[in-house]
Amino acid sequence: MAAAAARARGFTLLELLVVLVIIGLASTLVFVSTTGSLFRSRESRFVEEFQSYLVRAKAAALGGGRMVEFLIDGEERRFGLDGRGWRPIPKTMQIEAEGLLDEGNSTYGLVFYPDGSSSGGAIDLVWDDGRRDQFQVTRLLGRIVHGVKGP
Repeated sequence: MAAAAARARGFTLLELLVVLVIIGLASTLVFVSTTGSLFRSRESRFVEEFQSYLVRAKAAALGGGRMVEFLIDGEERRFGLDGRGWRPIPKTMQIEAEGLLDEGNSTYGLVFYPDGSSSGGAIDLVWDDGRRDQFQVTRLLGRIVHGVKGP
């Protein structure tokens, strides 16, 4: 009777090990899912910043009554407006463009004019996981359209 009462009061070493393994697996799953969402949020922030620079270029042209260039420097992996305010391009993505103006020295540009039009073009941000953020800028109205393809 005394042995049964002593055993009922606590956990065995095996039970404690099982609980520790379960806690370890659960914390690993939480860590993996959190890390993935942090990476995705960095991607999302970059795409939002890229798009805001395009919109800012159009607004500056309309409001300032002058041409404004949105530039992509492929060699230095950066983008900016009128050669200022450069922002880095993540190493986990490539930029593909069509219809942009060749400024030389692996720099390509998209011009927004004071009347609201633009030089037009297409810019694709291609991520390592195959996701593709596409930006189309129309010539006549300088309209900026963003779409996503892939995972």
